[in-house]
Amino acid sequence: MLRHDDWMTYSYNDIIKGPKTSKTEKLRLHIKRNIEIKPISYIDALYRNASLIQDTFNQTQDVLLSGGTDSEIIVRINHDLKIKQNLYTFRLEDNLNYKDVEASKKLCNELNLKLNIIDFNAKKFVENKAESIYKKTFMALPYMIRVAWFDYLDNLPVLGLAEQYWMRVLGSDYSKKSEWHHTWYEGEFDMGIYGHLIDRPIIGEWYLYTPEPLMTYHKNDVIKSIINDESYGKTSTWSSRHLVFKHIWPNIEFKQKLTGYEGDNVPGSRPEYITEFEEKVMGGFKHRYINIYQKELESIFAGQGEFVL
Repeated sequence: MLRHDDWMTYSYNDIIKGPKTSKTEKLRLHIKRNIEIKPISYIDALYRNASLIQDTFNQTQDVLLSGGTDSEIIVRINHDLKIKQNLYTFRLEDNLNYKDVEASKKLCNELNLKLNIIDFNAKKFVENKAESIYKKTFMALPYMIRVAWFDYLDNLPVLGLAEQYWMRVLGSDYSKKSEWHHTWYEGEFDMGIYGHLIDRPIIGEWYLYTPEPLMTYHKNDVIKSIINDESYGKTSTWSSRHLVFKHIWPNIEFKQKLTGYEGDNVPGSRPEYITEFEEKVMGGFKHRYINIYQKELESIFAGQGEFVL
């Protein structure tokens, strides 16, 4: 897990940057004491994020382009800043992720960027290699599949994980001001943590390289209006992410959230071999979530603290 100035670190079993040795171990995210948050906008925070990554590593970035909004934003910002990047999309068997592939093609055509499309059989990977990786890492299966892609990349791998979004508390009374929280999923940190295991720099959680994107997202005008209940019926900020950037990139579009494995099936579905692996090998274990409320988020940055997933 790479962070600018180590503003956030992690531990398993009280070992800082240690390996996960069982599926029951809790991930702890440690926040450095009294971090100075730059008084900038969310948009400026993302551009600063990209600049600092380039300044720190000073090499070509191999960006994994999923076709979704999170990776699209990285590509657009790198393009604006003229940061050298190679773009990779992995095309799965049976056209499982054809919607993502087509979205990636469309973006690259718009920006006149080369897209490297690599065919990859996820089913064979799950059947032949996933279990050995799981026993070493205990990571979520979709992220184990991405681990295999690193062998195809020669430069700094970059993934757009841990993007900010906020959710309305379930069961909120719409006649009153709702409570909203930021959500992290344990699996989002797997890629960066895996980099420590194999001793390779990996920007797994691009949106958390610096603390400013986390601390400014909910202050953006589009997002603030949603969490202030000015958009009746909204349950999350997820479907409004593209609106944050419309004034910068008018062509950015709303994209439905996909697993990347549904093919022609219902969005959110996955092939049977993934479910079978999770049940038989992982024992049905589900990775953890943590909900972080605004007051908690701001207070923990005022002093030393940690989040436990």
